Amino acid sequence: MARQEISELYTALLDSKFIFVDRGTKTIDEIYRTVKSRYSGLCDDSYLCSDNCKSGNVQPEWMHAVRRALQALKHPNGPVAYTGHSGSWEFL
Repeated sequence: MARQEISELYTALLDSKFIFVDRGTKTIDEIYRTVKSRYSGLCDDSYLCSDNCKSGNVQPEWMHAVRRALQALKHPNGPVAYTGHSGSWEFL
């Protein structure tokens, strides 16, 4: 079962629409650093994807929540767009 912090982080990211990220093209690593800086209490590096699901990897689960939120917000006229390049997002 996912930890409450992951759900809270996902909700906070959707609600904020990533407004705290500077506009322009950002790599996923830049996005992770910015999210962790803003929501450090919700970003537990010791809770891994592999602890949450059988097919998970060794990344912290909060990073998965960031990617899910980016995907949810990338609709036409949304606040973010996928650039088509692996790990690169445009903040509008």
